[in-house]
Amino acid sequence: MLRLGHVPMPGRWTVYVDEIPSDYVKIEELRLPERDTRATFFRHFEMQDGLLVPGTGPDAHPEKLAKNEKRDAVWKVYQGVASRVVSEHWRVHCEMNEEGTLRTTSVLLPSLFRGFGKVVMASANFHEKILVKSWERNEGVTFIPDDSMKLRFSSHENCERLTIRYVYDRDGWSKAFRDSCITVEGKDINIGKFALESVKQHVGDNPVLVMRNKDKAKDFKNWETATILPGSPHGLNSYTHIHHFAAFAAINPDPAHLKFLNDILHVTAEEVQNDMYRDVVYQGLYRSNLRIPDSQEPVECLVMDKGTAEWLETKLPGCHVEPLQGGEVANEPPVNLLAAQPKKKPGRKPTGAAKSAAERKAAQRARQKAAT
Repeated sequence: MLRLGHVPMPGRWTVYVDEIPSDYVKIEELRLPERDTRATFFRHFEMQDGLLVPGTGPDAHPEKLAKNEKRDAVWKVYQGVASRVVSEHWRVHCEMNEEGTLRTTSVLLPSLFRGFGKVVMASANFHEKILVKSWERNEGVTFIPDDSMKLRFSSHENCERLTIRYVYDRDGWSKAFRDSCITVEGKDINIGKFALESVKQHVGDNPVLVMRNKDKAKDFKNWETATILPGSPHGLNSYTHIHHFAAFAAINPDPAHLKFLNDILHVTAEEVQNDMYRDVVYQGLYRSNLRIPDSQEPVECLVMDKGTAEWLETKLPGCHVEPLQGGEVANEPPVNLLAAQPKKKPGRKPTGAAKSAAERKAAQRARQKAAT
């Protein structure tokens, strides 16, 4: 859509959008520590009330920079941000830190569909989507149900055959928690390792669909009965013969991204978690035999936290939710990690050479002065 350009007689067209766009927010950082570099960039752009907008000076050519028709290598660095700044379909928020890094967060606007006769957007868990909530709350968009389309799934049936088991009695799953340890009977137990070994022992030799983070690929390399799903499993229909699904992936925005979603798009932390993490788990689960609505075979879903299990329960009426029992790690007893506190990794020992904030600021000014 963004690359179509002019569409003749758009009022005669109906636009069908299969799945809500996942890249409705684009984050890009540009390091501009040098004064000359900043001067070159801000000759074409301006910062106004937290937004990055096209420059208005006589030497400003933001559209030319965005097109970069001669494929200039330096301009290419700025081309992505520039193309969104000059587009009427993106709003580019920005902030510059003391080190000269410009962080831009671009938000897709509903003007992308302006003028068309009708726009139909189809997605599972439609009203859980951040884009939908943002457009409703911030852009004045109203979404109206459309019953004219025949969808494969309009409701979830036959979910009585699904059992959802969770490893940890907690709400949420993150890489920080996954990589931490707890001490049980004098032994340090890695939380992620405990979850993996518990699930592997429970599933046994049965084929299982697995969602995991790329940084833990080695841990799953020797699991012969596991089929690793891609990061975005939407629409895949080739795994419906598998009856077990395990979600190990931790999917969360970084703190700055989450703050932006909270403060600017007015989406709560729980709503972010539901869309960015739990809905992906839901999509992974529906690559399994659960995708066959008239099947009578039992299906098992294994998730890391109780909060996700209970969220899935609200989407899949009739399913059963219970904790995973009997998991062991190297003959160590299973533990309830709700009451246990992760053991923090020790930090570096102080060297006595740390500078105060004022000293760091003075050093920065000295570097900037030296660069001029």
